[in-house]
Amino acid sequence: MIPYRMITAAEIRKIAGRWRRATRPLKIHDQKYGNQLADLLAAYDGGDMAWFDDPLEAALFIVLTGLIKEQGLEVPGARGPREETS
Repeated sequence: MIPYRMITAAEIRKIAGRWRRATRPLKIHDQKYGNQLADLLAAYDGGDMAWFDDPLEAALFIVLTGLIKEQGLEVPGARGPREETS
């Protein structure tokens, strides 16, 4: 069993830095996309990520939710903040 640990904002910033460095070798016209992903991750406010034990999984969740918000996409059938699964 993996011991419980909370993902920290420092770990998220570290991943954002790696993503920025990974963007550099991309073709010049593709670099803006890599930078946009790193920017979404770097904008993470340090909120609680206690439900993740893998920093990469937390980073992906942050970026994907940021993209959905940025694009104004509403996912049909998505649960609201207080709805629970049964």
